[in-house]
Amino acid sequence: MIDDIIRSINWGDIGLMGGLVLISYILRPVLLGIISNGATGHKVQREMVAALTAISGKMELDNANTTALTVAVTGLTTHVKTLNDYMTQTDARMAAVTEARVRWQDAPSLAFYALGTPSPKTRADYSETKTEVSASAAFRPVRLLRFGGSIGFERFKTGPGGSNTPRIETSFTLVPGVNADPDYLHTSGSVAIDSRDADGYSRRGTLLRATLHDYRQQNEGPYSFRRVDGAAEQYVPILQGNWVIYLGLHASTTTAGQGHEVPFFLMPDIGGSDLRGYDNRRFRDRHSMIFTAEYRWYVQEFVDLALFYDAGKAVANRRDLDVSGLKSNVGAGIRFHGPRSTPLRLEVARGTEGLRLIIAFSPIGG
Repeated sequence: MIDDIIRSINWGDIGLMGGLVLISYILRPVLLGIISNGATGHKVQREMVAALTAISGKMELDNANTTALTVAVTGLTTHVKTLNDYMTQTDARMAAVTEARVRWQDAPSLAFYALGTPSPKTRADYSETKTEVSASAAFRPVRLLRFGGSIGFERFKTGPGGSNTPRIETSFTLVPGVNADPDYLHTSGSVAIDSRDADGYSRRGTLLRATLHDYRQQNEGPYSFRRVDGAAEQYVPILQGNWVIYLGLHASTTTAGQGHEVPFFLMPDIGGSDLRGYDNRRFRDRHSMIFTAEYRWYVQEFVDLALFYDAGKAVANRRDLDVSGLKSNVGAGIRFHGPRSTPLRLEVARGTEGLRLIIAFSPIGG
């Protein structure tokens, strides 16, 4: 029993060098330089996140020993905000953020199950290597409004998995993108209305966000497509925030032109971090939706407990994004958080395929 739980741990957010992230928060005041804006006479702060905080590794394990190693180097992250905002830690009023990234990820054995939500737990394996060079920017002109955009080059190399499990092409038919190696120019743009306290931890507020992704294939192949991600979240405080009801709905939909397809490894997926009672990327297809309801209560200053319910589906046709045939789970957990971040979540969730233990270094939602 204990071995089964250990093998079901969701390690997707665990960093091999995660301690560097914690160090970065400690060193942030040291890394700050204050410059003067001569045009307006106001002081702004330019926060340079050093290489110490920019290199990270990640290993992912699921209950069939899937592994993935990610190495990411963020060349420069610049936060611009008013001096008063920084001193009071009101990052929600941040004016602008820019970031450049170089990332290499190697996953020699990833799980694939049949497309769609009514998917039997018959597994095949594939390998994936991703190389990325990208830049992004975010701009918040007023407290409630946020814009973002990114551009990058992404190269994918896929093939059979390195384990003894079956290959996709021998176990499944009509799976687009098997053994494909597309190169993409990936651009995105987003707009959001956001009244939450912070991205990483909030006890009140609303988030409404839409993001458009354009994957334009640069080499030969029929895999250019677009993807739209939508998020709606509401935090309802009770008794001055000692209790919080969280409701979240996230949906993704893809569109491909005539003669083009969405490769399976870039399809919207659910399972693991969102549909927590199921394996990572357990369900995937061209469209997906996930609903989460949580009841959280304050235990002490930096600790919350939570009961939660997740339900979602992945479908081939957009018209099937409804409330029928949902996969669901229930669970409970404990969150260790700061005023604006959630560095650790410990949760147990049960779906129709068994019990899972989740250890994560990121918040739910956002």
